[in-house]
Amino acid sequence: MSRYDISDKHVRLEITDAVAGHHALIVRIPTDRDLARWARAQVPEALARANQGIPGNELPEEARVVLDLVTDFEHLPYTTGGTLWSPDPDSPDYQPDWKTLLWNHRPDLIRAVEMKLFRETRAFGDGAMEIGSDEQTIRVVDGLAGCVHELRYSSPSAEARATYAASMYRRQGDRIINRVAQARVEHGRRLVEGFTPGTISDGDEDLTDTKANTKRLLKARPDIAAAVARAVFEDAAEAARGMPKIDIEYEEPDVPLGNS
Repeated sequence: MSRYDISDKHVRLEITDAVAGHHALIVRIPTDRDLARWARAQVPEALARANQGIPGNELPEEARVVLDLVTDFEHLPYTTGGTLWSPDPDSPDYQPDWKTLLWNHRPDLIRAVEMKLFRETRAFGDGAMEIGSDEQTIRVVDGLAGCVHELRYSSPSAEARATYAASMYRRQGDRIINRVAQARVEHGRRLVEGFTPGTISDGDEDLTDTKANTKRLLKARPDIAAAVARAVFEDAAEAARGMPKIDIEYEEPDVPLGNS
């Protein structure tokens, strides 16, 4: 059974496609700031600019966020001069600009990595909700570790729901700033009370269900906290509206693209 090791800052992503075959990439687990940067890149105006084409060699922001998180590779099915790329920087077959080459020639692969990093971790209920109970159970599909965690969360009051809704937007002068990404992470961390051991480890040992370990989990995996908040506070409303929600985030400074 797959497990998430809380001591790891990176995970190994395997992607196999019909074009090139098997890929094994090493990616850094997204932090709070990474989630906010990615959410900002979903602004409709930013997406429109990306679709119109990026001048020169400039990367669209959402691709830059993903490539900043892809730190290394164990295997890529690509060759230069007939020789397979090596993951060893000291090898003559190592490609120092391998990330840019991937974006230029396999943007679909980078989009697949983006899906795993930012879209596949989702939470859902267990089919029944105990009305009147202060604590509920929710399952989270972990898109990075490939397992399903069972978490316990406190039932939010009407006041907590109002606070969540109010925290999603902030006025800054004559601008309305959408801070959905931060609100989800912040309120998800407040909701979750604990977890069922078995799918989370700390090295070789199962992580025990304590308040301190729950706090460690949610700090290490802000995407899990965000998934819980979205399910608890938003999913019913989104289903009723019958339309997808677009996350928009306040612009932050770009992080230079590097090889590690």
